[in-house]
Amino acid sequence: MTIALTVDSNRIRSLRRQEDHLAGRSCHAVYTAIESSERRQRVIDWAEMPYADFEDFLVVLGDRALEAAELFAVHCRRPFGAQASLLSDPIGRQVTSSLVEAVLPHSTNADEICSLIMPTLSSRNGRSTDGLRKFVSRLVELRGYRVMTLEPSMAIVLADLSDCAYSGLGISFGALATDVCLARHGVDVLHFTLPTGSDWIDEQIAIAKGLQIESSEGRPSHDIIAAAQCRREFAGTLVSPKSTLEQLISQLYSELLGGIIDEIVSRLPLATKNRAWRDSINVACAGEATWIPGFGELLQSQLRSRKMPLTIDQILLGDDANYAVARGGLIAAELHSDPGTSLQPAVA
Repeated sequence: MTIALTVDSNRIRSLRRQEDHLAGRSCHAVYTAIESSERRQRVIDWAEMPYADFEDFLVVLGDRALEAAELFAVHCRRPFGAQASLLSDPIGRQVTSSLVEAVLPHSTNADEICSLIMPTLSSRNGRSTDGLRKFVSRLVELRGYRVMTLEPSMAIVLADLSDCAYSGLGISFGALATDVCLARHGVDVLHFTLPTGSDWIDEQIAIAKGLQIESSEGRPSHDIIAAAQCRREFAGTLVSPKSTLEQLISQLYSELLGGIIDEIVSRLPLATKNRAWRDSINVACAGEATWIPGFGELLQSQLRSRKMPLTIDQILLGDDANYAVARGGLIAAELHSDPGTSLQPAVA
């Protein structure tokens, strides 16, 4: 038996195979810490909100945290967000442990593999995910699994490019980062991670709208969660925005995509040198940032405006956007547990 676990600043998910179907679990990666009092505890009990006592705080997790934040006029926080400092935040560490337990059942076999998928950011990018990855890996091991790590973009290749012999571009538009992989027969010939994702878009929205909260250190910071809700309520299309906010969001998406494509264009020649490629390749994309109307059309426009070393055939936006990355992680875990299986094409 195998399982996949995906971690991003907005959501944590797991996916496993149960007999003839796939079973997924998902939880919004947010929490609200409310100063404890008997009155507040009675209100939470009356609202039937699950909570945990932590020192002097009542901590509500997941989707109910958004309700608790509105009820008590406090702000939600994200343990995996760019503004989080998990190693110095005891509540954040406890919340992370609870989130992993919520979506990751105990292993039923001694040798069961968990494919852990999360973006890799080094200190060169301005912030590192190494500490978070090690912490989450340890939590997974405590649930009884052997951990194998996988980059989000390669997971997308495995999930959505099987018809292309697992060859093409996989792009994970995460919240913390954008992860890019050029694969040939399931092997990456180019991989890089940029420290910009939907969080960057939401931060710019927060700045434009003056959305602020007080950080855990008592300093004002941008309210990324409120800004993200503005982006999710986008009612038009990125290619023909109407309102001032829609125009801002469209401009931010154009800047994000333009920067990513420019980086791809600069790196592709060396990666494809002396390698035979098909006449054209497909681009498979996943991530919450891709759900907005007009994303595919805007990406296509950005690609056409640049001289790509490889011809792009189709842009694939998976129907199961919630679990595309997790599905690729599950495929990788199953391949890892069966070393006799290969993604390489058979030789006639």
